[in-house]
Amino acid sequence: MAVRKNKYGTYTAEVYDVNNKKIRRNFKLKSDATAFETKCKNEKREMMLVKAALRKPEVEFTEAR
Repeated sequence: MAVRKNKYGTYTAEVYDVNNKKIRRNFKLKSDATAFETKCKNEKREMMLVKAALRKPEVEFTEAR
């Protein structure tokens, strides 16, 4: 998981999702790239807690119907 600057002046965020599949996205701003990386890390951590039965999955109200 890393945020790197390209030779074109953009930033690339490389992260692994819950299924260990690599996701690579380009951003103009470094802050956007780090925010994406943080979001992916939090989602992965949340799913690991759900799989370990330490936390119940969060269900949105629209999905609960």
